[in-house]
Amino acid sequence: MRGIFVLLFTAGLVCAQTKAPSFEVATIKAASGDIMALARDMQAGKVRFRIDDHRFEIPPSRLRDLIAYAYEVPLNRISGPDEVLNGQRWEINATLPEGSKKEQIPQMVQSLLAERFGLKIHRDTKERAVYALVVAKGGLKMKEAPPDSPAPAADAPGDPKDSQTPGPGQMNVQQDGKGGAIMRGSPLGDIKVSPTPDGMIHMEMSKVPMTTLIQQLSQYVDRPVVDMTELKGNYQVALDIPISALVNLARAQGMNIPGLPPGFGGGGGGAGPADAASDPAAMNSIFKSMENLGLKLDPRKQPLDDIVVDHVEKNPTEN
Repeated sequence: MRGIFVLLFTAGLVCAQTKAPSFEVATIKAASGDIMALARDMQAGKVRFRIDDHRFEIPPSRLRDLIAYAYEVPLNRISGPDEVLNGQRWEINATLPEGSKKEQIPQMVQSLLAERFGLKIHRDTKERAVYALVVAKGGLKMKEAPPDSPAPAADAPGDPKDSQTPGPGQMNVQQDGKGGAIMRGSPLGDIKVSPTPDGMIHMEMSKVPMTTLIQQLSQYVDRPVVDMTELKGNYQVALDIPISALVNLARAQGMNIPGLPPGFGGGGGGAGPADAASDPAAMNSIFKSMENLGLKLDPRKQPLDDIVVDHVEKNPTEN
């Protein structure tokens, strides 16, 4: 079960149809929707999460997740056929063209989705009720993440630390012996999760950009979140989320969570991510977490661009 709470924060963690940069080579294959199997692979260091100037490799992701990454919008601002967008998960392993930049990867994912899944979208601009994320009057309380340390030298064969330290581009999950877990090797730095006596999961992430924080917050509140903090860089972030809300979100995203009694955490199937944002306890905990970080969710109205999926194939063309 612990793997699910980490995965929900990684994997997520990300218009006109114009010509965009493309991957040099890309393979797409179907992945299991069993969250427990994925968590076991993560714990064993078998899962890769690599987004750099040479490779694009991510853990199993839904089409909705890939569209969110490609067009840089929160999940709840994407509309289309839920049975396709929230259905099968896909693993992508791609090579970037020589001389390309990391910042071009979202555009390359746009091209990949159009070429392999026949994705066609349009933007729909409407004035909507939103939460503006702003710095609170008392000032910012969260700390900026320190610079990345140089990669450690490889351990000698047989060194017991081999099983503790993920290799380049790998993630693994280790139990902490206290009922929680820690994930290392994530793009968000170390991610620590621990249960609390009041039915919450306390999460600490050591390297979170504001774009990722906005994505996460939007999954648990009842309206889109817009970043108005003007904060750049990465930050150390702690959130408290009810376990029931995390299970709701996982099932809304189509994850198979074995071992839970019927009806616990809501149903699965074709529910969209917005359905997971109806838990008052989750909203209260998010507002409190923002207060602890020196941030505030301020209700406002603002024009927003939503992504509307006009056409998408259920399966990609062959590799």
